Amino acid sequence: MGKQFLVAVFIMVLGAACYVFFKRDVSQSQYRPVTKEQTPRVTIEDFTIYKYEDHRVVSSMSGKLGSFYDPSTLEIIGEVRGTEQNKEKNKSFASESLTVHFKAKGLSLLSKDNTIEDAEIENQVRFQYDGATLFTDYARYLQDEEKLSSSLPVRIQSKLMDVMGTKGFDYFSKTNFLQVYGPMEGTLSAIDK
Repeated sequence: MGKQFLVAVFIMVLGAACYVFFKRDVSQSQYRPVTKEQTPRVTIEDFTIYKYEDHRVVSSMSGKLGSFYDPSTLEIIGEVRGTEQNKEKNKSFASESLTVHFKAKGLSLLSKDNTIEDAEIENQVRFQYDGATLFTDYARYLQDEEKLSSSLPVRIQSKLMDVMGTKGFDYFSKTNFLQVYGPMEGTLSAIDK
């Protein structure tokens, strides 16, 4: 009688342990608490943002889906396009995703100071300037150095060249100086077609 009682208690405890184990696993996979940093404060779809100086458009940014995360991060996904127009030269870029970090810490301060600290441009990146187009999969822009750079392979095409650098590039936007790294291959033409 004592053995049967101990076996019954053992089976009940084993059953209860299995119930708690499986119930706990199911409840955790269905509910995951979301932190404040993981939810965007503002989300916009199919948008274009313009920057004006003296009633003239100096730059624009567009994309399919933009999400602003507090305190200073903007993520844009899908058909990202950016242009900068000035009297001398026009620059533009295109990609599939962009993450921008602003110096202003908060959405209300961003309307007063929209200075970019740095940006990461990813997936099918195309950067155009001075009649040349630069292709890569990833680039990072650092505002303090006014530098766009990458360590991934890059291809540069223009009327006079079609070259590829296997170890990336540095482009300094203030001076329009481009430095390409790695073993390089491609063609250069001395005659403008």
